[in-house]
Amino acid sequence: IIVPEVIKDYLRFGNEIRKLNQNESEACTWTQRFPQDGIINWNTMTAREVINLVRALDEPYPGAYTYLCGMKIIIKKAQVHPEYIRGVPGRYIGIRKGKISIIASDRAVAILDFEVSNKSKNEVKLLLKIGANASNEA
Repeated sequence: IIVPEVIKDYLRFGNEIRKLNQNESEACTWTQRFPQDGIINWNTMTAREVINLVRALDEPYPGAYTYLCGMKIIIKKAQVHPEYIRGVPGRYIGIRKGKISIIASDRAVAILDFEVSNKSKNEVKLLLKIGANASNEA
């Protein structure tokens, strides 16, 4: 509640922002993030939720990730697939429109940028098998 007030004051008065005290009864804290917070659950997450997780866990966080064909794939950038594709959640459906594509609970996600330890992106694309399931376990 305090942030909108500060923004309004800044727009109204410029650098002369009045001091506001936080109402401690409305304050909350968040726990520390851990790498396992970035696991993508393809069975329950919608494509939009996957995209939001990827965006939220970009640098400086460790990133959103999944396991596919024995590899931990850290997804750096993704979008809801431009084609409306549905299927078994977590299923890798190949490279569609030049993008690695995995089905979320409601539709496909297009992986635009990713990282895998000790493998080149071209090598990863060769190792992926259509029909393999992405999972939250190695």
